[in-house]
Amino acid sequence: MQFTPGDRRFVDTNRDGRITDNDRVIIGSPIPDFYGGFNFNGEYKNFDFNIFFNYSVGNEILSFVNRNFISMNGEGSTGLQNVSKDFYNNRWAGEGTPSKYPHAAWSDVAGNSRVSDAFVEDGSYLRLKNIEIGYTIPTNLSRKLNGAKLRIFASVQNLFTITGYSGMDPEIGQSMGSDGDAGGVTASGVDVGIYPYSKFFTMGLNLQF
Repeated sequence: MQFTPGDRRFVDTNRDGRITDNDRVIIGSPIPDFYGGFNFNGEYKNFDFNIFFNYSVGNEILSFVNRNFISMNGEGSTGLQNVSKDFYNNRWAGEGTPSKYPHAAWSDVAGNSRVSDAFVEDGSYLRLKNIEIGYTIPTNLSRKLNGAKLRIFASVQNLFTITGYSGMDPEIGQSMGSDGDAGGVTASGVDVGIYPYSKFFTMGLNLQF
């Protein structure tokens, strides 16, 4: 393996003077230290509300998205692929230039895009999973509905997420293999570009006779 200026510097963990497979170490775990959820609910006069949060703390995510976005090695007739704007603006391009990322190279001889802790991030998050607010029509008005109880409500799912993860969504669950099959437990915590959870806005009526 040949290293040139602008390549990543990998740690020689066994100190044998070479960078080989024997230098590999465990650099993260998709299993959180703790996770769960909590909710708040209450009523005030004719209003009611329910708020539910879920969270995960202490798990790591391997971002294959970031890994692919710094590599120009692609598939097809050209063998090239696009890189991210962040990589382009912050790549090493000579002395005195940014060094957040290694230099751009079509042939990644030094293995700059190999799996390393450069692509492992804290996957902790706190998400407002659901919030619902309702209003029950007063009894004196509901009598006009033959005594029916009418409640109007609105809810939002996945309204916001607090996280330090740079990807689209830290709640990635289990990734899929390259052939579309489930990746199994070894694919847990691997972000291959799964579409994030959508926001759902709902309005409705509850009518009870």
